[in-house]
Amino acid sequence: MKKVYFGDRYIVIASEPSDTLLNYNYGGVTGDLWDFVEEFVSTETMPDACICLGDEETIWKDFSGLFRNIDAAGGLIKNGNNEYLVIDRRGYIDLPKGKKEQGETNEQNALREVNEETGVENVRITSHLVDTYHTYLIGEERVLKCTHWYNMEVDGSPALIPQTEEDIVVAKWVSKEELKQLSSKTYASLRDVFNNAVEE
Repeated sequence: MKKVYFGDRYIVIASEPSDTLLNYNYGGVTGDLWDFVEEFVSTETMPDACICLGDEETIWKDFSGLFRNIDAAGGLIKNGNNEYLVIDRRGYIDLPKGKKEQGETNEQNALREVNEETGVENVRITSHLVDTYHTYLIGEERVLKCTHWYNMEVDGSPALIPQTEEDIVVAKWVSKEELKQLSSKTYASLRDVFNNAVEE
């Protein structure tokens, strides 16, 4: 199952219908699928939905093929004091992340972005956390971004240098309890990342 965010609302891609979401039974016609997505985007009162009925991989291939696909990666970093690194970007609490460059692995992408956006070095990836999906517009083109998230650790409590050219105004270490409270001030697609950390 994959969950794709359109702002605060989302569409789930799954093989079986949902008991709680609006179900759209995909019949294999990509034009009809696009019409449903367009209706979902333009009808703000439409509830969260599930595109289903059939092979999940096939549905996902057809769904993702409707968009320009971009890969990115980032990290949830814990320091030696069991604090987590968060940033304030454009009025939202966020985590360091960014688009993948040519030739990079997802892990290399995540480590580079953490270093560039916060100045932290000698970070270790400990595990893959979760992949998140969200959509946005570049001009008239709708983009589907997959962000690969990793649990990371660093020794001590390094000083943080926010990358202001990426609109990061603050980078700081917060406790797990603060992280939980801040989840309401982040993007909907990031809440799963925050919640995974809180539930550890």
